[in-house]
Amino acid sequence: MLETFVNLSSNQGNMGRLELLQTLSGHQGRVWNVAWNPRGDILASCGEDKTIRLWTTEGTSGQGDSIVGNWVCRSTLVDAHQRTIRAVAWSPCGNRLASASFDATTAVWERRIQQSGGLIRGKEFECVATLEGHESEVKSVSWARSGRLLATCSRDRSVWIWEVENGEDEELEGEFECAAVLNSHSQDVKRVAWHPERDLLASASYDDTVRLYMEDQAHGEWSEIAVLSSHTSTVWGLSWEVQRGEKTEVGCRLATCGGDGSVKIWQEFGPNNTEGVAPGPNGYPTWKCICTLSGHHGGRPVYDVSWCPCTGYIATACGDDAIRIFGEAVGGDSIDFGTPSVELLATQRSAHLQDVNSVTWNPTVPGLKGALCSARMSSGAEKGLSTSSQEKGLLIKDIVAKLESWAPLRLAGSWDKVGLQVEPSGSSNRVTSVMLTNDLTEAVVEEAVAKGSIGMIISYHPPIFQALKTLTNRTWKERVIRTCIENKIAVYSPHTAWDAVNGGVNDWLASAFGESLTILIARCNCPNNFEEKKN
Repeated sequence: MLETFVNLSSNQGNMGRLELLQTLSGHQGRVWNVAWNPRGDILASCGEDKTIRLWTTEGTSGQGDSIVGNWVCRSTLVDAHQRTIRAVAWSPCGNRLASASFDATTAVWERRIQQSGGLIRGKEFECVATLEGHESEVKSVSWARSGRLLATCSRDRSVWIWEVENGEDEELEGEFECAAVLNSHSQDVKRVAWHPERDLLASASYDDTVRLYMEDQAHGEWSEIAVLSSHTSTVWGLSWEVQRGEKTEVGCRLATCGGDGSVKIWQEFGPNNTEGVAPGPNGYPTWKCICTLSGHHGGRPVYDVSWCPCTGYIATACGDDAIRIFGEAVGGDSIDFGTPSVELLATQRSAHLQDVNSVTWNPTVPGLKGALCSARMSSGAEKGLSTSSQEKGLLIKDIVAKLESWAPLRLAGSWDKVGLQVEPSGSSNRVTSVMLTNDLTEAVVEEAVAKGSIGMIISYHPPIFQALKTLTNRTWKERVIRTCIENKIAVYSPHTAWDAVNGGVNDWLASAFGESLTILIARCNCPNNFEEKKN
């Protein structure tokens, strides 16, 4: 599920508030990433259902129309990937779109234009190239400003730079060549991002570092020029600051975010800087962390950061379900190597029902200070659920219905005990918080009770597997069920239904061996267009 927010502020110094503009539903499963096209009138989203959806305002064609209006899915791009699509990125001209997938490939889509100049109806984008080479899941993709370079990164710890052989305004015809393979990171590489004006590439990794790369013009080889080390956990996101108006700086700045719950701002200091910062190796610029924003995200991971090209605001997507906006005080620039004055301007709590995985500013919104789009990292079971404005939470029966629409209980083994096992009494039966666990132990129940807000526990293994003759304090299992009943906590177990469904536990286990060593034993008829299988 996607959410679009409008910033209703009237001036740079006053953020005002975020207003929810629209919720976009349509993906089947997790939504991983969103990206605005350069004109800001088409939004691309991708996710677990192996599709890319293109959204525009109703009645428009994505040709410079306003963001304000009813947003609808104009086109769905399918059949290019075999697994989850993790990221999408637009080329600078807006006529090409790249998608990175867990199937270890990157697809390049091109907008086909008729000789008359009009868009081809019904098939505006066509997959014109599939880039292969990574040995594992491709996590991110980014176009360089020139449109001639494309960067990808992967779980295989590498960053690849691809070169487009023809010009930005010509048709691709699949002409991509690998220009460099960079193996600087020691762990999974999560994100790549090109500088908005230069051929300077940044990558973020599970190894807690950010690395920068440039091409040596003399030798034509790409190499690492700097390592940014300050985060104490996985670096999840990157966003470059875009030069705005008459704003001048000694160097460019980069915002990063990570699993340590912080956002960091890094400044470039060139060889001839007046701050006395020593140059880096081989005369390259030195990068310094000039600001750390901590304590704002409750210690939860910050999964994405986006620096607004129009206002300079910084938006973050966090594991606490919230979007936050930060702004730099007027006169707070860090050109003297001082700490910039950055403050929290707005917090949109419960922006989604689960972790917010992606956030991005609209690049060119006329008449507004900014427009955000965020994607939540949620399960397919939760997709499409909404809460009433009068009553908070979701009905247990609605949660169960969504769970079983994704993984029908008939998929479970005939011997298994699955479904809703404990249903509390009461007229409303509304739940505001759900706890997930592999096994419903006494420690898990104690934690749920202590939190005070848990109304349902989804336990992978069924806590009630054989009939309970009594509900006393004699055994731990009786105590667990009795405590749930006393505290009005529902209990649901999917067990082998989640094993059998497409994308479930069986698929996850089989993925360790690769498709070449995995044989499909049986296939079942499945509702809702889901393919069920048992490996």
